[in-house]
Amino acid sequence: GKINIHSNSDAVQADGILTILGGDFDIQTMDGYTTAGFNSASSSAKGMKSDGPIVISGGDFCLNTIDDAIHSDDTILITGGSFSINTKNDGIHADNYLLLGDLNGLERNPMITINYCYEGMDSARIAIFSGKYSINANDDGINAANKKLKTDNKVNTENHSISIYGGDFYIVAGADGLDSNGTLDILGGEIEIWAATSGAENPLDYETTMTLRNARVFAAGSYGMGWAKPSGNSQLYKNYHAKIQAGKQVFVRDGERIL
Repeated sequence: GKINIHSNSDAVQADGILTILGGDFDIQTMDGYTTAGFNSASSSAKGMKSDGPIVISGGDFCLNTIDDAIHSDDTILITGGSFSINTKNDGIHADNYLLLGDLNGLERNPMITINYCYEGMDSARIAIFSGKYSINANDDGINAANKKLKTDNKVNTENHSISIYGGDFYIVAGADGLDSNGTLDILGGEIEIWAATSGAENPLDYETTMTLRNARVFAAGSYGMGWAKPSGNSQLYKNYHAKIQAGKQVFVRDGERIL
């Protein structure tokens, strides 16, 4: 069925597990992502919110929210569905775990387009197995972070990770493209990143180690935090520094073949 919700607070809220198997959802909170004067410290106007896990296996979702579009205080698992998201805050936020797609899953499961957001996807641990993703973020595209997980007021890197096993990604970010406060493992998929061109930002940013295998990655942006340096057992990669005028075409070649 079709579900239309226009709310001045949380549109869908669960105290336990929120499970969605299908349906057509059109959800807006307040005046949408262009709402003026909203204070997230004192108010909550999220699209779909749960204190427990959120599990989505199908459906069509149009989410226009001033607060997080999809938010869990625990875990989010999305294996299917089509999402169009506009939000002033995070597109998809899970405090602990964010799991997307299926191992050997179809490219379209899920299909997530985040047209406007602060951060696209945000969780302490992120694992992506399949799907098609387009993210336009004012800050980080995909961020492994949780301010609650600190030791001696410092981020505990052991509790943070981004692991990509498959999927198709197009990310435009005002800060980092992929940012992990722990490990960054790219073990499959096709990834195109356009990140910030100045400042202490990187298209691929990580705190401890990075592994790159079985993937096709193009990542452009500032190297204010230094070059990304995958571990010794990674595939071949190339770091290249150049300033290119806006509007110019960039080709990456392997011999005569354009990659």
